[in-house]
Amino acid sequence: MSALPLAAMAANDAKPAAPAKEMKAEAGKHVVKKHHRKMHRSATVKKAQEALNRHGAKLKADGFMGHRTERAIMSFQKAHKLKVTGRLDSETEKALMK
Repeated sequence: MSALPLAAMAANDAKPAAPAKEMKAEAGKHVVKKHHRKMHRSATVKKAQEALNRHGAKLKADGFMGHRTERAIMSFQKAHKLKVTGRLDSETEKALMK
């Protein structure tokens, strides 16, 4: 794992990512769990950040699932009477895209 300078970590609202939990499947194959976890970067997270911003959040839409994005998701979930997990699950994604 490469070390990021502290300033870069702070700028990205990041900490070094912990390895993703994996479940063993048949014949030694690995399957990553479906939901988005902290310290994850993807196009889906970027779309969610853009949608959260339309709902009043002030996030940098960089596709990075950091602490600010997690808190914004929790706030959105609470306001829309969804299960408050801070995770971008299918119900939350569906509500965000309305």
